[in-house]
Amino acid sequence: MAAGIKKIMLILLISIAFLFSANTDLQDVHNSAEDITNSTILDWWGKYSNEKLDIFTKPMPFFSKNREKAFLIEAGIFNGRNDWHIIALIFPKIQEVKIVDKNIIRQDIKILDLDKDGISEVEGAVVYSGQGTQNGTKVILQFDNNFSISVLHSAAMEKSSGYYTKTDEKYYDKQVDWRYFDIDKDGISDLIRDSYKRRR
Repeated sequence: MAAGIKKIMLILLISIAFLFSANTDLQDVHNSAEDITNSTILDWWGKYSNEKLDIFTKPMPFFSKNREKAFLIEAGIFNGRNDWHIIALIFPKIQEVKIVDKNIIRQDIKILDLDKDGISEVEGAVVYSGQGTQNGTKVILQFDNNFSISVLHSAAMEKSSGYYTKTDEKYYDKQVDWRYFDIDKDGISDLIRDSYKRRR
């Protein structure tokens, strides 16, 4: 009798382990950047838009404020008249791709965790160009629980072209460089901002 009970318990344990393993495998589908191919992204994008999407970077994982995992890519779309550099959000759980607000961030993204709290900060920029000038904003942001954007810090930058004189400010670049260093040794990376003008 005791041997029979032990056998039943062993079978139950094996079954539970198998179910747990299977469930883990299901959760891990598309859970890493390597699992999300360009063709997969384009399939999901097709549900959102019929515009042509050109993918520039590999998917970059990040975590929202409720620590939900998603991915970001830099990409470009062509709408028949203009090329647009964009940042796209990838949601593997619901197999969806959406464009991040183009007025806030479009390029040069870096995924950070400055507070070491498991919530990602995203550094990036939006740049507009025309008539020999480039103007834009560099930002650090987080994604809220519904993946809306909270801008934590921003700085204007600009670049112009042409001839200049020593007194003509118009032909200077306004550069913004950000570095991160734990100044006060509290385990949190602090923002060190360098802003300067460079004569072209």
